Formats: sequence, structure tokens, C-alpha cells
Amino acid sequence: RKKAIFGGIRKHLGKVLHELAVQKGCQIVEGHLQSDHVNMCISIPPKHSMSYAVRYIKDKSAISIARKF
Repeated sequence: RKKAIFGGIRKHLGKVLHELAVQKGCQIVEGHLQSDHVNMCISIPPKHSMSYAVRYIKDKSAISIARKF
């Protein structure tokens, strides 16, 4: 794995993940940003499937990182 989550990306990614979760009515209960991956415990409302919420957060956060960095 490429060690890519550090410095400015790490700070930006934390804010973006929380904002995206709120947009879908989810709540990040616990999360850890390691240097090569992200671990999160997310509370997802029953109206969204787990795969939909995670896919949405991953897609939009990747686009945000690509645009800014």
C-alpha cells in the first residue's frame, strides 16, 4: 500500500468524511485515519443500505481529494 494519508490530506479528509456523513443522515461514531487506510464505525439510518452509504462517502471523498490535491 502507498502511504498517502498524511499532513494536509489527513486534516482535509477528516472534515470531508464528517460532512458527507451528515449529508446522508449518518453519524461517524468512531474513526481512525492511518497512513494507508481509514477505519470508521458509522451509524447509518435504516432508510439507507450500508453499501449505499459507504459507497457515497468513498466516492465523494475521493473526488474532493483529487480536486484539492
